[in-house]
Amino acid sequence: SGNKIFIDEEINLLAKNVLEDNKSIKVLNLSRNSMGNEGIQQYCVFFYRDFKLTELNLEFNNIGSAGASSICHGIANCRTIQKLRLRGNHLGASGVRALKDFLYTNDIIEDIDLSDNKIGAKGAEILGECLKQSNNIRRLLLGHNYIKAEGIGAIMEMFRQSEAPLVMEELD
Repeated sequence: SGNKIFIDEEINLLAKNVLEDNKSIKVLNLSRNSMGNEGIQQYCVFFYRDFKLTELNLEFNNIGSAGASSICHGIANCRTIQKLRLRGNHLGASGVRALKDFLYTNDIIEDIDLSDNKIGAKGAEILGECLKQSNNIRRLLLGHNYIKAEGIGAIMEMFRQSEAPLVMEELD
């Protein structure tokens, strides 16, 4: 966390010495490294492997919507991640759209932090639509996203129209 690991050589060094041979890592915290989309794409190659990750923390890396798409492709086959931390990555509504298909098909993730991503009302609507069909999310953090009344309405509509009973333990 906070080591500014985003140069090709640094990513390759970490990947080769830690990620490549160690498949028992359960929590991977790469937060506050300013890696952007290019850096996250390099890490995503390693998420295809048979990792036992239960938590992936990529907070404050400025990955944007393209990075969100890269993450979804990278962890699509990782069936052990329960917590996904994407706080402060400038995802916007486009980033939520990238997460939508991933969340439709993922029945493992229970805890997702999308705080501080400027998703706005449109992003909240997209997320609400997606979560109507997914009953595994137990904790959803959306603070500081400028979602306004219409975004709140979309999230509330998710609870009313959900196909399966939702058990939300925390909604921020």
